[in-house]
Amino acid sequence: MLIIFDLDDTLIDTTNSITPFVLKKTLQSLIEHGLKVDNEDASYKKLLEIDKNSSGSKETVKSFLNSINEEKFYELSLDIMKKISIDDIKIFTLKNAIQVVQYLSKNNILAIVTRGDKKFQLTKIKKAGIDPSLFSKIVVVRGKNKGYHYKKILNDTKMSPEKTYVCGDRVNIDLLPAKKLGCRTIHMKWGRGKNFKKDKNVDYTIQNLKKLKEILG
Repeated sequence: MLIIFDLDDTLIDTTNSITPFVLKKTLQSLIEHGLKVDNEDASYKKLLEIDKNSSGSKETVKSFLNSINEEKFYELSLDIMKKISIDDIKIFTLKNAIQVVQYLSKNNILAIVTRGDKKFQLTKIKKAGIDPSLFSKIVVVRGKNKGYHYKKILNDTKMSPEKTYVCGDRVNIDLLPAKKLGCRTIHMKWGRGKNFKKDKNVDYTIQNLKKLKEILG
């Protein structure tokens, strides 16, 4: 079988180990560049609250700036976020992620298709202790069109959609394109993935990667 994973909040606990750090650093830098807020701690808490229902950190910051009528700082915030280093923070996988990936790699083809900056995403994989050699493909996507890359991996590995599972936390971005190709979909209900209600495009819903052994067994 072919198993394609998303990275953030599917293999790596981005919500709890990376996002808060990035949002805090962005807020601090914006304040240094002239952003006026009444209280830094309260503003940070507001960012975290907005992020719970956001599709990503960029949208979170944009919504926050709109809420305080400081939209002019948005372009600057994008530049700041690009330059944030994660060298000094620990990045954690989701529970059982490393063991499950090692187990599945013995009898299946594994791949990662993730959105973001290529260098940043590969650094996260390394810092989390995930062995990249266990994956036949690691693809970093700039836009939202994961379907194109799923199809390419299917062609490259000569695997049929019926024998392919795609696991991700966001139904619309990770799973819907896979479902359209005929793949089976596994919703990782973690991080922002907790906001999605039951969807016809989801075949399985899990909160612990250990459940993959049962599903794929």
